[in-house]
Order: sequence, then C-alpha cells, then structure tokens
Amino acid sequence: MTQRESRLVYGLTLLALLVLLYFAASPILLAAAALLAALWALMGIALTVDAKRLSVRCECPEAAQVGRRVELRFRIDRDGLLPATRCVFVELQLHNALTGEDSVRQICLRLWGSGTAYSMDLESEDCGELIIRCGRVWIQDHLELFHRNIAGFDPVRMTVYPRSVSLEVLLDQKSTGSPWADGPMQNRMGSDASETFDIREYRPGDDVRLIHWKLSGKADDLIVRLPGSPVLYDLVVLADFGIQGAEGPTPARQRNAALAYGCAALGQLADSGIRCCLALQGAEGIQLLEIGGQKDYANAMAVWMGTPLPQKNGDALRLFQSEHLDSSFSRMLLLNTGKLTAEQQLTGTCLSVTVLSAAAGGSGETAELGSVRVTELPDAPEQNVTYRIQC
Repeated sequence: MTQRESRLVYGLTLLALLVLLYFAASPILLAAAALLAALWALMGIALTVDAKRLSVRCECPEAAQVGRRVELRFRIDRDGLLPATRCVFVELQLHNALTGEDSVRQICLRLWGSGTAYSMDLESEDCGELIIRCGRVWIQDHLELFHRNIAGFDPVRMTVYPRSVSLEVLLDQKSTGSPWADGPMQNRMGSDASETFDIREYRPGDDVRLIHWKLSGKADDLIVRLPGSPVLYDLVVLADFGIQGAEGPTPARQRNAALAYGCAALGQLADSGIRCCLALQGAEGIQLLEIGGQKDYANAMAVWMGTPLPQKNGDALRLFQSEHLDSSFSRMLLLNTGKLTAEQQLTGTCLSVTVLSAAAGGSGETAELGSVRVTELPDAPEQNVTYRIQC
C-alpha cells in the first residue's frame, strides 16, 4: 500500500468514527477518535525525531568480474531507539564510467530489532568503473502515513573487469627490436633519427620543415620527408571500439569480449617483460599508458575501465592517426568489434598492424587484408581454449 492510500484509509476511518460519534455520542467512540488523531500527530513528530538519529553507509568491493553477482553492503547507524521508523528506503543511482550508461535502483531496508547490517546482490552486464551514488534516502513510519528525508552516503566505486581468457600473443620476429633505452630500434625502418626512410605527399598539418623541396620541384607537388624517430616502445595496443558500431549499438557481449582479449594480451606482455603502450581516446586526445610490468598493467587496467568509450567504432584510430602517432611504434594490436573489416585507414602506414575483432560466431579465422592481418575471435570466449594471435 502506498503512503497516499494509507493516509486515505486512515482518514476515512477517523471520519467514520466522527460520524458515528455525532449520532451515537458514545464515550468509547470519542476515545477511539481521539486516539487516532493523537496517533497521527505523535507518529509525525516521532518520525521527525528519528530522522535526526539515523545515517546510512554503503560499502562495496573494489573490484568485481562482469556477469558475477557481488554483495553491496549497507550499514545503518542509529543513535538511540527509533520508535516510529519501520523501514529505510534508499534510491541508488548507478553510473558506468566506461559505457556512460545510467540506471536507478530502489531498495527497502526494514528495521527489525537492533539490526544494523543489510546487503543486496548486484550484477553488472558491462565492464567498467561503476560509480554508485545516493540519489535519496528516506524513512517511513509503521502506519505508512509519513516519510522524512535523511542524509545520504558518499559515492562508492567498484571496477568491473572482464572475465579472464587464455590468450597467447606471438610476436613476429621480423618486427622485433630493442627499445631506445638500449639503442635505436633494430630491424625497423627509420630507427636513425637522421635517416629519411620514406616520403609521401604533403598533408594539411604537416611540419613545413619536413618538405623535400628538391623532389617537390621535380614532382610539381609538395613531398614530405619522413625521418626516423626514436621510440621507447615497440608495440601499441589501441582500443578502437565504441558505443555505436557500423550496424547500430555495439552489443555489450562484444565490448566485454574485446576488453577481455585486450586485458589478456597486455597481461601476457607484462608477464614477459615486453614494454608496450595502451592507447585510449581521452577528453584531450590519445592517452598513452606505459606498461612495463605488473604494477603498470594493474594501473592501466583501472584507468581503462574508467575511461569513456568513443562514440563510434573507428574514432580512436582516426584520432591516433591525426596526432601522427602511427610513426612512433613499429607495430599495433588493434581491438575491434564486429565482422572483418578492410581497415583501409591503416594501409600505407609503416606500422605492422594486427586487428583483433570480437564478433558473433568468430572462430579464430585470420585474413590478410593488404598490409593488415585481421583475426576474428568469438564474442563468447571459451574458458578451456587458448586463443593465439600473431602480431
């Protein structure tokens, strides 16, 4: 019964007693009507006092796994007896920082005896940092006639990680090299900063100091010299999937699978001591997270789960190329969702590119599309299967 219905029933009962009292003039009816009226007033006053004696806290685990139930714990701090309060209502506002999705949950904590601890099961179907805020907290009396708002709790955060998968990244030996800390990259064109390893037509935004004037005069067009540049990392992992795909909203299952493959690949590289970078689209451009060990890996995963996804598939790649970062690495592992794509934006770059696409019905098929190697993996990874990709 809602509060409005409870008030209506209570008011009609009191009105009926007053009508009977008018016609019958019975002392018993008078006492009953006076009792109901006094109870109404006392319940409202007592609930106001109870509201000043109550506070609610919320606790949750720091990390969880997608699709698994976790326990959200509530603790009620009470200062003395609460004679009028029957239950505490809590409105939860859930925000996923990765997907930007919002939802609202409402729970009822019934006060029985001296109990102060409560819990509820929470399950997230999406990876990401889950921010749990208190929208509103209020208490209600035993007769459900009144409610009073009380102070809410501070926001709590829980990082929901993808499920673990077995993934083995096989690095192509022809692209391997030593990091710049040990000397210029070996087996990589342009490892010498004074060397010109390629030329191409001028593009808006190119540094005019890179224009090859002699060749430009012969070609009747502006030609740009691409010099070698030292790099600290051989491999970059780029998350290039977003909220919207080519055929509509990206299914949560595919996003979670792409995240799982990316986390597994970076985890293996960190275990092997191979220094790499995770590239994410941030508010101010591409954010490069350096990973040189397990500590860097754990920090990078937490940042990844809290960084909003791009609006569309391909946005991160376009931003990556607009910032000319493709010349800073020798190879790329690009995470995508959906069916195999031509990835035409990557043709003609000096990167050795491997696209890992999480798609419905993916079977591990690998295709060579120009200079790009595309591997399609299932969006529901099997736990007892080790997936191997070559990068």
